Amino acid sequence: MIKHCKAVSRAAITAAALIVLLSGGGGARAAEYFVSPGGSDSAPGTAEAPKKTITAALEALSAGDTLTIASGTYHESISISIRGTSGEPVVIRGVGMPHIVAPGGDGITIAGSSWVTVEGLAVTGAERAAVAVTGSDNIIVRGMALVQGPERGFYSSKSRHITVERCEISGPEMKEGVHFSGVNYASAFENHIHSVAGTGIRAGGKPAASRDELVTGAHIARNRILHCGAAGGAAVMLEGAERSRIESNVIDGNLAGGIISRKNAEASGGAHNTISANMVRFEAGKGLYGVSLLDGSRQAAIEQNIIGIDAGPAVKVDAASAGGFRAARNFYVTSPADLVFSWRGRELDFDGWREATGQDASSHVMMVPAEQVPVPPGTVPQE
Repeated sequence: MIKHCKAVSRAAITAAALIVLLSGGGGARAAEYFVSPGGSDSAPGTAEAPKKTITAALEALSAGDTLTIASGTYHESISISIRGTSGEPVVIRGVGMPHIVAPGGDGITIAGSSWVTVEGLAVTGAERAAVAVTGSDNIIVRGMALVQGPERGFYSSKSRHITVERCEISGPEMKEGVHFSGVNYASAFENHIHSVAGTGIRAGGKPAASRDELVTGAHIARNRILHCGAAGGAAVMLEGAERSRIESNVIDGNLAGGIISRKNAEASGGAHNTISANMVRFEAGKGLYGVSLLDGSRQAAIEQNIIGIDAGPAVKVDAASAGGFRAARNFYVTSPADLVFSWRGRELDFDGWREATGQDASSHVMMVPAEQVPVPPGTVPQE
């Protein structure tokens, strides 16, 4: 009898477990919360009774939840600290591009968080970054309008797997549109960065007290970086970044540098970067360089780019970066001045460049007006 009772109990437990699995039980269900300027923070945050402030609604979120923000203006700085999972990510999304007017500091701060997506918001008024991410992993910032003052549109530090994509970032006083600092596997995709005073996208590494905070595995692709650099900098700047890819970007009408990769005296790396299928074009008489490799940016590859410049070297490689350098299938355009390259501190014409480097045998040079420089296939169309 005892054995029979045990068998029945086990069967009952198994059946009960099966019912729970089939019914989707066994854990808290994901919830959706709502915010509206006409809501109330004492409300439960449902579609019918939304919260009034984003800050109040964030307090209710847990893994797997969604926060939907109605169109309108919100005068608050937002702090997000929540850990989702790969199976239960947290989504914070705007409908109709809600406008966050930050009173100061950073507009949206994401700290100590995992698997969070923030999308569809406009942010202005912040004194530092419109969006700042620190100490986090697997964060996506998507489809945002980041119009910023004197600092940065997007900033991330000491994090992993951080993506900023399909955002519009601009500010005539802005130092940098996007800055990844000590972020491994940083990604910037399909952003429109324009009219920034300084650098468009920067990925930089530096040493920390306990570990080396290099940028490893950055991927910067299909961005439009236009009319930046009035105060200096570069359209894309890698400093202490290694094993990274800069590809299929349109870089046009900038006033300082094009793409630069350098070791950075404060970092211990900066090698094995690939620069491919980009269009880098400057107006006549403007631009410091098309692509520049400095300070030990070794094992770099420059392939299938279109580079149009007549005011500085199309490609500049110093002696410390010459090791393992590769260049092939590029298209160099100049008008009306002669095309110039810089190799180990020497200025060369195209024939001298090919002879000195042993590279670019499959590349070509032509003289056409700057506005006729073609856009390579796969890049974001020009405006």
